[in-house]
Amino acid sequence: MSDPGPRTVREAALDVLGRLGLATVPIARAVGYALARLDRRVVVVVGEGAAQYAVHSLWTAGRHNLPVTFVIPDNSGYLSLKYYLQDHESWAAGYDLGGLDVALIARGFGVRAETVGTPEGLRQALRDALGADGPVLLDVKVADPGLVSV
Repeated sequence: MSDPGPRTVREAALDVLGRLGLATVPIARAVGYALARLDRRVVVVVGEGAAQYAVHSLWTAGRHNLPVTFVIPDNSGYLSLKYYLQDHESWAAGYDLGGLDVALIARGFGVRAETVGTPEGLRQALRDALGADGPVLLDVKVADPGLVSV
């Protein structure tokens, strides 16, 4: 492997985080915690891109009717990768997740799910989810913050 040359601290940190797979951890950790603490509702917030790395954890939550709420801000893409890439043509080629139905995927794993599109809808959906029996996924539609023009 060739030396990539000098990097910023941010680039090095993102590289280490990527190699460790930390983007995959939140959903799996939430499910593990819920298995260990059935007396408490766990809430995890993770973007839909990162959620895809450990989407199979939803099966465990559904199978065991775990008290966990998954809040998925859904911006139709791996935005952390979009902003990290220097070659923005790569974004269009492989990191755009437009059309992905996260709620439908969750239902396929046996998890109650709802798509949310407004702040008012989110408030009500969270109230319902926090009082639910078993796992709930909220697919919260959000906009790309537009930090980089592609």
